[in-house]
Amino acid sequence: MQKEKIDFLKQHGCPYSSPFIYASGFLDVSNRTDMWVWIDDNKLKFLQRSGEMRSVECDNILFFTIKGSTKTNTRILGSDTGAINTMITEGILGTAAAMKNIQPISNIHTIDERHTILKVKINNSDTFIVFQKGDLYDYLLERIPEKEQSFIEMKSPKMSKTLYYKGLHKPIKRYKKSCIALQNRGPRVRILSPLPHKSL
Repeated sequence: MQKEKIDFLKQHGCPYSSPFIYASGFLDVSNRTDMWVWIDDNKLKFLQRSGEMRSVECDNILFFTIKGSTKTNTRILGSDTGAINTMITEGILGTAAAMKNIQPISNIHTIDERHTILKVKINNSDTFIVFQKGDLYDYLLERIPEKEQSFIEMKSPKMSKTLYYKGLHKPIKRYKKSCIALQNRGPRVRILSPLPHKSL
């Protein structure tokens, strides 16, 4: 099975072995399906398990951003009763507090409830393409950081403060990464702060 998967990806020129979870955006693609996404020849390519592939010119990517948060599911073995308790904590401070008060920890699992959103132009129409989790956002941030919404907003103060994307129907608030976060970005830590109302 693994060899078949590798051959399938090689056949379509896909350099990545793990697919992303597609949520919505393409009219003829069902929601919650695996889709490989990568940049090649100045195009953002989307490959389905069926072998159908589509692409968007990088020049037609208006921006990409991320919405949501991550949670840490900490399973703890109580020292007195031996019962297993489950705690949901958000952020590093919450996890540290749980570790300090109750020991030992049997398992820590991170739950990614974020969504990666791309606004692209397809057939001269603006389209929002949504993927579950933040792994695609991390990939795009490494490959085309100039298309990230924060950078574009800093250059274009006229962009709307609130955006709506198809499928989730929730507002995307404007955010700006601090200089420290951009210069010293870790693999899972991201410092965010609201954009000022006035243009920079």
